[in-house]
Amino acid sequence: MQEKETLQEGDIFEFERKKWRVKSTNGFMLTAENINPEDPLASLQWIGSIDKRNYKLVERK
Repeated sequence: MQEKETLQEGDIFEFERKKWRVKSTNGFMLTAENINPEDPLASLQWIGSIDKRNYKLVERK
């Protein structure tokens, strides 16, 4: 099984067919902004085990 790359501040990742930019993360909590300005969902916040989420790293900053 392939291990997921840990998300870092500035990374762009895909989650539920939307692309997000990581604003802050500490390994347990992550805040991200939607990079599509026309999408009504502007941000997301994850609390808990981030590596269990179904995301895909798109671009490393």
